[in-house]
Amino acid sequence: MFGGWDLMTDLVTSIHENWFCARCMNTSKPAGEGAIIMQTAAFLLVALYDGSIGSASRAMAAVDQFAWQLGRRNL
Repeated sequence: MFGGWDLMTDLVTSIHENWFCARCMNTSKPAGEGAIIMQTAAFLLVALYDGSIGSASRAMAAVDQFAWQLGRRNL
C-alpha cells in the first residue's frame, strides 16, 4: 500500500490534458472498477464505472456530454 493506492492492483490507464482514467482490480467485482475524472473551468467531474470496457466507454461519453453542457452554459 502506498498513499492509499495498492501499486499492484490500482493503476492510472490514461492521462490527458483535462481528464484521466484509473482502474482498480482489487475489488469485489470480477471485472474491477474504475473512475474517470474530468476538470472543467469550474468543476471536477467524477464518473465511476464497473470494469468492463463498455461501462468505461459509457461513463466517458456521459462525463464528456455533461462537461459539454456545462461549457455551453459557461460554467
